[in-house]
Amino acid sequence: MSPNTTFELSEQESQRSLALKERIISEINSTKFQEIPFSQFMNMALYEPGLGYYMASENILGPRADFVTAPELGDVFAKCLAKKIDSIFQAYAIPRKIFEFGAGSGLLAAQLLKEFQAMEAEISEYSILELSPVLTAMQSRTLVENVPWAKETVRWHQELPQDGFDGIMIANEVVDAMPVEIFKFRDGAAWQAYVKLYGDYLGVAFRPRTTEQFDLGTRKLKSLNLAEQYVSEIHFMADAWLKTVAECLGRGSLLIIDYGFTQSEYYHEDRSVGTLVCHRHQQLHYDPLTNIGCQDITAHVDFSAMVNTAQEEGLQLNGFTTLGAFLIDCGILELDLTSDDKESEHQKFKDQLHLLTAPSEMGELFKVLELTRNIDSTAMGFREFDHSHRL
Repeated sequence: MSPNTTFELSEQESQRSLALKERIISEINSTKFQEIPFSQFMNMALYEPGLGYYMASENILGPRADFVTAPELGDVFAKCLAKKIDSIFQAYAIPRKIFEFGAGSGLLAAQLLKEFQAMEAEISEYSILELSPVLTAMQSRTLVENVPWAKETVRWHQELPQDGFDGIMIANEVVDAMPVEIFKFRDGAAWQAYVKLYGDYLGVAFRPRTTEQFDLGTRKLKSLNLAEQYVSEIHFMADAWLKTVAECLGRGSLLIIDYGFTQSEYYHEDRSVGTLVCHRHQQLHYDPLTNIGCQDITAHVDFSAMVNTAQEEGLQLNGFTTLGAFLIDCGILELDLTSDDKESEHQKFKDQLHLLTAPSEMGELFKVLELTRNIDSTAMGFREFDHSHRL
């Protein structure tokens, strides 16, 4: 986390980044110890109103942007996901409603709605929870361009429904962007990471001075016998998010698709510098303290911790597997590729198939977790390779 990783910023980006850095410094200077927890810095870098990466950047998603998600590759991912969702709707008398968290460019919503129309399967309401005005506008444009007939079906929200939700919830590459705390094991204890000012640069310092939440969270990790100087992350915000979602979900399913590990893999002795990474212009680096507000900052998901929280909140585990196994079980290899240009379509399908299922691409690193309440859901997606025992 040294101030060495720099990328060329536009004049507008430079001004916004500087304004955000000054706001962070002001926050640091207002504290007793002249430093803030790393999670607070990450939250401001990503979500500070008008300045944070997700709140102001217009170059987030797509092949020419900072990173690409499964829907940007094509509609194969959505076709498989639609089959899974429809299997639940057919099996249970729940409202045919979908609630998507952080819908990115809006492509997944558009692709799902288009696929359900092709299947002649009704979706009565498609809700999107989105805090970013920039992404909300992008999603609206995407939907108008791709599914203009669905205008009355889509609703945007900035919070969960107060009266609860019955239906299917989707979180595709959402949890990885939630702020994390960073810790380092030192002298047999977990020290918490703080961001402070070193001259003109922001830097990280590890302190034995921690919060009660931090102590409770890291206490569970001591049994893993992590080595001295071992660095990693802990996901308090993801835990809090899942608790609120569990409270909201009355009857239905929550599908979480993201990159991450089980706890034994996450805190493996060889992963001694953590999983936190940054993305800008399709390049990956490890310095979150530069290009502030102009780059993505993510950490892999601890799926074991998510399942523990879910079960504490009364949700049931229906299945857990790799993205590749999930898509194959949902019939990705049997998709109909009818087109006027079959050769072109077939090559596009092969490209998507490789990126989505190959172990060296998204197929192994990305996982699919299904949690339910008051339904058993269906086994589709997890029939051949359910890895729940690894959690």
